[in-house]
Amino acid sequence: MAASSLSVQSVTTSGSTAVVTVRNSSLLLSYGTVRVEANVNGVSTMCSTSVLLLPGQTSNVSMKFGGTIGSLLSVGVTDSPSPF
Repeated sequence: MAASSLSVQSVTTSGSTAVVTVRNSSLLLSYGTVRVEANVNGVSTMCSTSVLLLPGQTSNVSMKFGGTIGSLLSVGVTDSPSPF
């Protein structure tokens, strides 16, 4: 299995929003899914979104939860087959 070209650089939270900074280290266009699992109002909640990044591009991905984020349980990004 090839190494992932997408990586999480940093994560910040504020209220009900998590912002994940994702970088594409490949020389090719990369498509993937960013997932955040958080404790929201005492309940484990997951949120995910797709990203499409140019070679070398870094982007901030914001995810809004339905309540205040108490703690982050996991954050990750996975490459997905290109939809193109």
